[in-house]
Amino acid sequence: KLMFSMLLCFKSMEVDGDVNQEEKKLLLLACGGAGGSEIQKPSGVDAEWLTDVSWQRICELGKLGRGPWNNFAESFKNNIRVWKKVFDANDPTQVPWPGGLKESMTPLQRALVLLAVRTDCTVQGIQDIIATKLGKDFLKHRRSTW
Repeated sequence: KLMFSMLLCFKSMEVDGDVNQEEKKLLLLACGGAGGSEIQKPSGVDAEWLTDVSWQRICELGKLGRGPWNNFAESFKNNIRVWKKVFDANDPTQVPWPGGLKESMTPLQRALVLLAVRTDCTVQGIQDIIATKLGKDFLKHRRSTW
């Protein structure tokens, strides 16, 4: 049901001109890209929680280079302590993100950050995209009567 709702949501967003195709592609590919980054992964005790995969995803988002992604990897690196609080939170959508970033992002952009920082919360991000565009009814499970 979630997959169907997500695909329907993306199609509706495409028709309405509400979706950035590069961001959608990154979400569907789990931020997989060409790999490699000229920005070195943060090191030290403050960055022990950050995996190589997460850093690669953050760098892929930074390569989009516009809007909230402009200098995203460098900004992430400079705010590593605040991002750790997001990582450690029970619900990363309910804690402040550096620079008020969360409030300035679209639901799709927030889902991409969740994918990069807290992969386990990606479904929650996708549900937010769907609920914002189509409504919460598209997330409810309906029993089959047959």
